[in-house]
Amino acid sequence: MAVPYTLQAPGGQVINEIQYYIAFSALTKLLEQGRITTEQCRQANAAIAEKYGVPLYTIHPETGEKT
Repeated sequence: MAVPYTLQAPGGQVINEIQYYIAFSALTKLLEQGRITTEQCRQANAAIAEKYGVPLYTIHPETGEKT
């Protein structure tokens, strides 16, 4: 789905994607530090993605890979 935007005025969906990615990055950092469990990370990640209305990124606990 193409989202119209310009660099001077990005669309709302672009802003939501950026805000979600920032939150997702913070969650993965907390997970790496052992401050939250994988299950807590998954639950928080799903709630944040729903809040911003964006597709959910997945964290693979075995490899730490993000998709």
